[in-house]
Amino acid sequence: MDLNELQIFGELILANVYITDYICVLSMTDTKPIHVYDFHEFKKTENEFRKKMKVRELQSHQCLNGITVNDQSRVIITGKHWYLLFELDLVTKH
Repeated sequence: MDLNELQIFGELILANVYITDYICVLSMTDTKPIHVYDFHEFKKTENEFRKKMKVRELQSHQCLNGITVNDQSRVIITGKHWYLLFELDLVTKH
């Protein structure tokens, strides 16, 4: 599994699975995967927004490609050349 865009989230590591719409949650102690989130629905939302704005839909390579954690420990994600940002609370059980 190829990972990029790594972010520390408390005692976890968030990593985008390269050229996909998945984020993998890894244990910081042994880097084993704990959970994988599928955010392909966000790509649909981005395309709906683009339709309303009358701009070209996303191409296959324009996948999830941005993770950050804000001051309130919320996760913000976006994609390659996306207009929208998505702020969310991740629930992880480990």
